[in-house]
Amino acid sequence: MPKWRPGGSDTVMHEPLRPLGEFPVVLDAAQQIIAVGDSNTRGSLSGGPQAAYPAILGKLVGMSPVRNASTGGETVSGTLSRPWIEARSGDLVIVMFGTNDAAPRAWLSDKTAVDPQRYADDLASLAEHYLARGAEVLILAPLPAGSRAMDERIAPYREKAREAAQRSGARFLDPVTAFEGETNVPLTYDGIHLTNSGQRQLALLLSEHLSIVDR
Repeated sequence: MPKWRPGGSDTVMHEPLRPLGEFPVVLDAAQQIIAVGDSNTRGSLSGGPQAAYPAILGKLVGMSPVRNASTGGETVSGTLSRPWIEARSGDLVIVMFGTNDAAPRAWLSDKTAVDPQRYADDLASLAEHYLARGAEVLILAPLPAGSRAMDERIAPYREKAREAAQRSGARFLDPVTAFEGETNVPLTYDGIHLTNSGQRQLALLLSEHLSIVDR
């Protein structure tokens, strides 16, 4: 069962995966940030895109609006099969997939888990696409879930997300650190989707790893 308490669910906390790449990411204020992912990036269950972490991040770092190019229910392979979201040289593309790829609800959902190695391969291909165009790429591990059973299903994809970043040369961060020591409830009652509070906590973590300069 999810770790329910009034307002939603807590995350299952564990040792964060080590980051990859240099931080902070230095961005020119004239560039753009593009967020690619699923419903946790889109903000589908937490007030819509205006309450999702990309919109909050843009305001925190003074680069609003951040382009939210995500789709609820999306997987990495699904994104690869659609028209590419274009990025310019010097832009930052933040990528967070894995919750739908892992199908953490198991028999309670009609989703089927994607093979973890295919997930890693597709994620590396997505990162390489943007890196080849001169963009910076930051891959985030899939979010920790609100129950141990769901979190165990997501765990292999967290490791594979770091593997994909290492293979492609992208940066990597584990969002689990956003929720350490927080008193606010980060997940909704389903134990998978971020609450408005969780979205803000993730945006705050990311803002601490960015440096915006005027050139």
